[in-house]
Amino acid sequence: MEAYERLTVREVHQWLLDTTRHVMHIEYFLERLQIGSDDPERPHDIIGVGNKFEWDVVRGLALQYLPRGEKIYKTEIDAALAIHRQQYHHLQWNFHEGQATDDALGLGAVDAVCSLLENRPYQGGKHSFPEIRMIATRNSVQKQHWINEISEEMQRMKRPLIEHINSLVRIPNIGIDIEKYELICQRVQETMNEAEGRGFRVRAYDGERSIPPQEERRVQLGC
Repeated sequence: MEAYERLTVREVHQWLLDTTRHVMHIEYFLERLQIGSDDPERPHDIIGVGNKFEWDVVRGLALQYLPRGEKIYKTEIDAALAIHRQQYHHLQWNFHEGQATDDALGLGAVDAVCSLLENRPYQGGKHSFPEIRMIATRNSVQKQHWINEISEEMQRMKRPLIEHINSLVRIPNIGIDIEKYELICQRVQETMNEAEGRGFRVRAYDGERSIPPQEERRVQLGC
C-alpha cells in the first residue's frame, strides 16, 4: 500500500488543525513585534506557492500523525517540506540569509520559535524557551542572534491561547487582526472543501471539538 493510501480523516484533520493553530500563533506575535510587512504571503504559511494547505503538502505532512509516522514516512514528509520551503519566508531564512532584510530574518526567527513551542512529532515535540535557545546554537551565528533576541522578546509577552483552537468549524480569534482572522477562516473552509472532495470528511470528524460559546467569547476578548 502506498504511504498516502494509509491516511485517514484523523491525520488530515490533525494537520489542518495544527496548521491553523500555527498560523494564528505566529500572526499573533508578528503583529505585536511589528514584523513581517515585507512578506507578500500573509497570513503566514497558507498563501502562495507551497503553502501548507496545498494538497501535496497536506498529504505529506499528515503522515507524521500515523503510528511512528515521523520515522516510517520520513521520505514523504521531507518531500512535502521541500515543497513548502518554496515559500517566501523559507527562501529568505534558509537560502538567502546573507541578503535577507532584518524584517525577513525577524519573521524567520518568530516562525522557528513558534514551531518549536508547538507539539510537532517530526521536531521532537514541544520545547521551552531555554531549550529553543540551546537548539539555536546549531544554526549560523546570524540565525542564533535573531532566534535569541526574538525568543527573549516573545518570552516576555502574554502567550496566545492556541490550545483553545480545537475545531476547524468554529475557530476562536485569539487576538489577531480581524481582517487576517477572516482570511484564515476562509482558507480553512476552502481547504476543508478540497479535503472532502478527496474523500476525507473533515467537517463530520470535527464533531464536538468546538469550544463552548462563552469560552469562545472570553478568548476573543483576550480576557
